[in-house]
Formats: sequence, structure tokens, C-alpha cells
Amino acid sequence: MSLLTIPKKLNFEGWRIVRLGELIFPDREKIKATEYSGEHKFVKKISFSSGKIVFREKNQTKTDAYKSTKGHLLISNIAFNQGGVAITTETTVATTHYDFYKTTANVDILYLWHYLRSDFFRALFSEEIKYTGYRKEAKYNFIKDLKILLPPLNEQKSIVYILSSHQSVIVARRFRSARTSCKRKYWTKNLVNAVSFYRRNKT
Repeated sequence: MSLLTIPKKLNFEGWRIVRLGELIFPDREKIKATEYSGEHKFVKKISFSSGKIVFREKNQTKTDAYKSTKGHLLISNIAFNQGGVAITTETTVATTHYDFYKTTANVDILYLWHYLRSDFFRALFSEEIKYTGYRKEAKYNFIKDLKILLPPLNEQKSIVYILSSHQSVIVARRFRSARTSCKRKYWTKNLVNAVSFYRRNKT
């Protein structure tokens, strides 16, 4: 039984609770170490602070790997619970400790990226695994049953807009913040607060 419910303070019409497996599915090519040409960049890690991919200085590997194209969700199987989620911006290769996912048409990939990296989701995930247990690697068969709050697609896009760097500055000014960088970090990591802001201020 999932611990996730739609918070009463939100009570948003049209929002649903869905399984993560309804929104993403693995989409990559497995390549042997001997077949890797070094043509495409190889993932070193995902930065927890920025959610961006850091690549190896040299495109080399001694192990089998996965390869996928631009516009995929890249999830660290080992560091998923720490915000190890990124979006590929080019054809990318990674060890099998990562996985590449295609998103379905009813979810904005940037909304999902923000959501899976948010303090809200990570806290919920920590509570969930107290009951379900946590494997060494959060592979698809494990994460597909996690529950996600999903607003209508147009609202997902509006929330992403608020969480963008440009809008974070506007939000900071409205709240008369003296330190825009701190407020940007606040909005980025607290998705539900950004959602609430959107609902209060939408026209």
C-alpha cells in the first residue's frame, strides 16, 4: 500500500496518483565493452546538486554498457534515492549501474526530473522503503511501482516554467528575497511549494 496521497492543502482537480511505470519505460541499446568505439561520451556520474551529467575525461570502458539518445531520463540505480536523475542532451553511454528511460506522452520529462529530485519525493521514498525494503540498485522492476503525483500536462509545463531559472528570479523578487540563489534552490528542491505558488498566481 502506497504512503502517497494528494495533500489536502493542494486538493487539485484533475491530479492523479499513478505508478512511475505508467510514465517511463527502459529504452536503450546494450553494448559490449569490446564494441564501444569511444565515439559517444561516457557518463562518470550525475551531479546531485545540479541534476546534470558529468562525463568521463576519456571515453573508455572495461565493462558492458548501455547507450541511448537525446531526450531520455537517465537514472542512477545506485544513487536514485539521492537525486541521481538527469536528462540526456546527446547520445550517451553509461555503465549498467545506470538506466535510460523514455517518457510517455502524458508526462513532461522536465516535470518528472524536478519531481524525482525534489525533497518531497525523496522524503516519501525514504518512508516507502522502510516498508518495502530497498535493494542495492533501484532498477526498473523496483521503481516502476512507486507512486507519482501527476497533474494535467498543461499544468506540468506551467510548474516547470516556474521552476526554470528565469522564473525563479521572478518568484524571488515577488517574495522580496535578498538572496536569489537561495530562493532558486528552495523552489527547485520543493516542488509542492512551486505547485502551490502556481495555483495561487495563475491567471
